[in-house]
Amino acid sequence: MQDFLSNDEKKSLGDNYNYFIVEEDGFNSTIDEKGKYSFTQNVYITFYSENRENLTGDQLDVLSLLHSSVFRFRGTEVNHLKLENQDRFIDQVIFSFTRIIRGGC
Repeated sequence: MQDFLSNDEKKSLGDNYNYFIVEEDGFNSTIDEKGKYSFTQNVYITFYSENRENLTGDQLDVLSLLHSSVFRFRGTEVNHLKLENQDRFIDQVIFSFTRIIRGGC
């Protein structure tokens, strides 16, 4: 875990620290006992936030928006990052989900 932003992260953020980044892993497949298959994929949604008063409420909003049979929630990781050479901090919340894509007959 890091406690500050890298130069590349700062460049990509600009001066606005209230946005999301979505990252996806590759796919895995499984076959159940009935011969039906499904694909799974890890999905990470990172929320960067500065000066937000209700970070818990923001997290619950994201969870309620993505709650479905397609996304299985696995957890969050919350970090407080200091901007290098500044007295500013931003919050980073990483949401972990598994996307489930069903297939087969």
